[in-house]
Amino acid sequence: MQNNQWQLADPDLARRGQLLISWAEKRMPALAMYKRELAQLKPLLGVTISGSLHLTSETAALARCLQTGGARIALSGSNPLSNVIALAEELLAPDGGFLFDGYRLEAPLQWKKPFA
Repeated sequence: MQNNQWQLADPDLARRGQLLISWAEKRMPALAMYKRELAQLKPLLGVTISGSLHLTSETAALARCLQTGGARIALSGSNPLSNVIALAEELLAPDGGFLFDGYRLEAPLQWKKPFA
């Protein structure tokens, strides 16, 4: 899958990442409630939130929640051994709206999406 600014290393991993995020969202009812509220109010429009974190299903679900509230998200994986590559691929999928600077153990970095 290719865009004129970035390319997914593996679209199949993006689909797996979406399943992992959905799994986490189903197990985080408070976050789901907050996400519904953010979707209606959009209080984070124009805000950029950045973080260096362990990219797990839960942190990816949180990032999606904040994005639903209007925020632009910039993430950097803090530990190449704890980041789930499928999640990074999903967050970069078309219309994902994320900048991710991560680690990929078996290939050079391919994830860069500049903000507009």
